[in-house]
Amino acid sequence: MTALTAEAFPHFFREIHGYEPFPWQARLAQELAETGHWPSLLDLPTSAGKTASIDIAVFHLALEAEKGAQRKAPLRVLFVVDRRLVVDSAFDRAKTIANRLEQAEDGLLKSVADRLRALAGSGAPSLEVVRLRGGVPRERDWARSPAQPLVAVSTVDQVGSRLLFRGYGVSPRMWPVHAGLVGADALWLLDEVHLSQPFAETLGAIDRGHKAEGNGVLADLPRLAPFAVVKLSATPGETAGTTFRLREDDQNHPVLQPRLTARKLVRLKAWNEDAAETFVTSALHLGGLEEESAARKGRKKAEDVQRILPVKRIGVVVNRVDLARQIFEKLGKTLGERGKVLLLTGRIRPLDRDRLLCEIKPLFTAPKRPDPDPPIILVATQTVEAGADLDMDALVTEIAPLDSLRQRFGRLDRLGEKRDTRAVVLHPPGKPPKDPAKERDNPWIPIVRIYGESPYATKEWLEKLDDEPDFGIDGLAPVLEKMGPKLELLLAPRARAPALLPPYVDLWATTSPAPAATPEPTLFLHGPDISAGIQIAWRSDIDLADEGSANLSLGICPPSSLEAMPVPLWAARKWLRAETVDTGVADVPDRAPESDRSPAIGRPCLKRSGERWIKAFADDLRPGDIVVVPSDFGGCDGFGWNPEHRGTVGDLGAEAHYHQRLKGALRVTRKTLANVLIGGTDEEAAIDASETWRDILALIQEVGDDLDAERTRASLTEIDHLPTIWRSLLAAMKGRSVSIEFYDDDDRTKGFLLFAKRALPQKVLNGVDEGEAGDDSVTDQHDSWATGVRVELVDHLGHVETKARDLARLAGLDSGMTNLLALAGRMHDLGKADPRFQADLHGASALARLGLLDAVPGPMLAKSDQGGRWRPGQRAAPENFRHEALSVALAQRHPAVKKLDEDDRDLVLWLVGTHHGYGRPFFPPSSDPAPDTETTLEIDDRGLFAKAEEAPLRLDQGWFERAERLNRRFGPWELARLEAIVRLADHAASADEQKDTHRLETKAAATEAVS
Repeated sequence: MTALTAEAFPHFFREIHGYEPFPWQARLAQELAETGHWPSLLDLPTSAGKTASIDIAVFHLALEAEKGAQRKAPLRVLFVVDRRLVVDSAFDRAKTIANRLEQAEDGLLKSVADRLRALAGSGAPSLEVVRLRGGVPRERDWARSPAQPLVAVSTVDQVGSRLLFRGYGVSPRMWPVHAGLVGADALWLLDEVHLSQPFAETLGAIDRGHKAEGNGVLADLPRLAPFAVVKLSATPGETAGTTFRLREDDQNHPVLQPRLTARKLVRLKAWNEDAAETFVTSALHLGGLEEESAARKGRKKAEDVQRILPVKRIGVVVNRVDLARQIFEKLGKTLGERGKVLLLTGRIRPLDRDRLLCEIKPLFTAPKRPDPDPPIILVATQTVEAGADLDMDALVTEIAPLDSLRQRFGRLDRLGEKRDTRAVVLHPPGKPPKDPAKERDNPWIPIVRIYGESPYATKEWLEKLDDEPDFGIDGLAPVLEKMGPKLELLLAPRARAPALLPPYVDLWATTSPAPAATPEPTLFLHGPDISAGIQIAWRSDIDLADEGSANLSLGICPPSSLEAMPVPLWAARKWLRAETVDTGVADVPDRAPESDRSPAIGRPCLKRSGERWIKAFADDLRPGDIVVVPSDFGGCDGFGWNPEHRGTVGDLGAEAHYHQRLKGALRVTRKTLANVLIGGTDEEAAIDASETWRDILALIQEVGDDLDAERTRASLTEIDHLPTIWRSLLAAMKGRSVSIEFYDDDDRTKGFLLFAKRALPQKVLNGVDEGEAGDDSVTDQHDSWATGVRVELVDHLGHVETKARDLARLAGLDSGMTNLLALAGRMHDLGKADPRFQADLHGASALARLGLLDAVPGPMLAKSDQGGRWRPGQRAAPENFRHEALSVALAQRHPAVKKLDEDDRDLVLWLVGTHHGYGRPFFPPSSDPAPDTETTLEIDDRGLFAKAEEAPLRLDQGWFERAERLNRRFGPWELARLEAIVRLADHAASADEQKDTHRLETKAAATEAVS
């Protein structure tokens, strides 16, 4: 590898961004290179460039790339913000780093890229960047390689639930893979840690268990990979063991100094009976946007005239989504064509949000940006407090705790270019009620429910300051220093996580099956009394009375995080019950109102249960669920969550499926067609939808029983008035193994699903593609061996062995551990040699069930070219009988396994048995009608033999005890990481086998065409 030293960091930074790092950034990179250890806390003010910690982490990893098992720099950087990611500067920054490294052809960046690529392996990107915003089962997701340098930007809910083996929206069988990848070989950067104190405590308990002074939950277990937790904070009240702060050279830096010294003067005012009207008046007044007559009427003091500034970007930040909507609507009516009004909340579907952000670009932070014309007023919730790189010229904000206000003021004159700006803090009149039950109309109640007593304490503190206190960074610092312990009264209440006891960890690590009584992850992510969230997706082809058709549709085109909206669980329940969500939804984790419980059943929805989607009601919903509702339920508009909206909600399923997975799937029904064309509103487009549907029905009748998927695809493209998205996807699906399924074979007029089995090219639709070109991983499906690709068993075992060895080495394991994982890969699918499995793989299931097949002709297979899904009773293999359990019985007789000592033999057999996510610690119950079925095979010049009854499916076969020994030896997260390496090796080998077959098929077709 090309030599790299810590002194090169400023050069690296400059090559990436085009400007020099701040002194603190270069100093931290140098200290990290020398010690290998991150400080516990980066105590840095807003706009000081905290997200450059990502640059430093990536550079540190490149420095240590050649150290193998001695590497101290974690492979995965997890940047966590406990807000809905709106304008995510961290994600954008990480993408910039990755793109510059990928494009580098020489020089320092090429050296850094090569060193990172040496970790990732041949053909992999030097750095991968992802958002973790909530997947769904069967999504390819980000977890593809345990050795890939990665920056993941996420919320506490998404990445925290993965850490606790209960990944929200993740298939239960993939829980341990995600837990292993974020719980080991990972650097956690907790941005604005005051927003996520309970999760920081949970992470701390896990981290302490691996250190010498450990009083954590893992009993001083050694780590096989580096792990670190770093808190980033611009807010008072944070302390830590080792703290990193600005120094004098930072204070005097020509770029940083204006940001620190800019004045931000504040006026405190009570709102009148119409809170929204007061916000509107204040915003127009600050921006000088009042109509002349209203301006004269509203100015009672001469000094008020001087406060009207010629500003073009005004921010209005409030605590609840419903109040934000009221202000947004009033401003739109009042301002008219004199300005543009935008609404931004975290309760919005990501695809809708991405479209909205195009309009907000003039508000992004940038030096010397031109003023927008007309002026823009952005109405927002707490979602802009962190992870939002916005820069306003004036600010109106609702009263909040002091730390929240400081975050909001961080979006005001962010670069210090204005030097002198104005803001208004509005609060309700009067005081919070002593007895809320007797004063239900008290305007302080919604604020107290979210933040407790600290907003009122902050309001009283502000009243004691000067008429216009300076909320700039340097202006406020001396005032805060004088407060001492009293400062805590002004800060948002910091919930405490429950003590993380070893039995809780044991229960989480039990994933197959998950225990009925398991600690709720929300308690350890946000603390007690905080309402967890769910995600809601709207689909226009869902008929709640027809679960069969719904499962067909959702199986082919699963809901994606890109089309799902995060909503508090209590609010979703009230909405489904058709109750008024009268207390308002915040963009921070908040307490559910006491009226959350209701005897009303309400409307149903669809919720994932195992491999199926089932009908569920409000009380059936649990934290982290993703639910699907019909589009005509309402509840969402172009700006996000709107429980009062009764119109049809746009169906984003096809668009999200493509952007998330690069897959094409069209659900062709009358309702989906109308929804995509018109959203249920435009009359002219409704006529087009009706005419287009008649043409589609005529097409179905024309092809009759000889329905050909490719012919149908081509014919659809010729129909007039087809939605643009459909037409684009249809063109991209050409030659991508198109298939067709009808919702109802007996009544084909209900429509059909046309979908491509192979990934589509990138950039087919407008927007950012979050997927990756290539085949889906195939080994986590019940029918993973029926992929349409014929692969012999011995070949597949060799492929996985090689992949496991490569990934283990790249992930930094020593040679001994690498050999063990490679051996597990060699043994993992031995159980497929069972003659009943082979009958299924060779397409002879029916003969085997009838006893008409003595031996399966041809070689033993690991993957079948027969393809298709088996319904219960159609396969020769017993229902729920796991081939990996039989693999354990065969592997323990292999000489290479037998010669291992007991500890290493435990590990190899465990990795074999858990390579599909079952057996942790139990396999599914299975009744084998022929338990004495004998399996024999030749491998490595050795004959192996076992009976089906030897598979460790019973409690008396020692499998549970093996699980206990391994968890005590490695701890749950290190063990899960070792499992992930073998499982992802299996995924990668299977994907390569499909690609190789596809290349051969393409070459053969081309040869035939030429001849």
